[in-house]
Amino acid sequence: MPRVKRGFTRHRRHNKVLGMVKGHQTTRGHLFRTANQEMMKSLMYAYRDRRTRKRDMRALWIVRINAAARENGLPYNRFIAGMNTLGLELDRKMLAEMAVNDPHGFAVLAARIKGEPEPARKAAPAPAAAAPVAETAAATAAAPAAETTVVAPVAQGELQTEEEKDLDAAGVPDEESVATNDQTEQSDPQQGESR
Repeated sequence: MPRVKRGFTRHRRHNKVLGMVKGHQTTRGHLFRTANQEMMKSLMYAYRDRRTRKRDMRALWIVRINAAARENGLPYNRFIAGMNTLGLELDRKMLAEMAVNDPHGFAVLAARIKGEPEPARKAAPAPAAAAPVAETAAATAAAPAAETTVVAPVAQGELQTEEEKDLDAAGVPDEESVATNDQTEQSDPQQGESR
């Protein structure tokens, strides 16, 4: 029987495990032995919680149905019993969805269970009448545009007042540049002298 070295297979298996726990803190995401334990534990949690999630969601649906049923004058148990006597086969997921997104439909169900007439749908506020496009364009053209002030960051030393901007536009040199030119003219004759 030939001798088999496990380098490639072991490396691939280690990388697979480390990839599964990538992002876990400290050695749990970096060292193989602790990473392997972390991976096995996390897979057990995932298996367990896939089943727990089903219970949690059912409990959430029941809470939502109960709240909506009580708004319509029925406790949860009488609401579900009434659904069964009427022969309505809506599961709790759909009832909870109705309770949240279609309160009027849920109110109709509750009224049927109580044996009362169906409630009238509340009138939604009427949307504003859409103005014709020509009127809208004329209104925007007539209204003056609001002035927008754009403030950009200024580098240190580049801040200018309105007067300085006007002088720059007119071509008048400012005092600092004149003083700098005078200093360079004074230093030039000195540099030109030879010893």
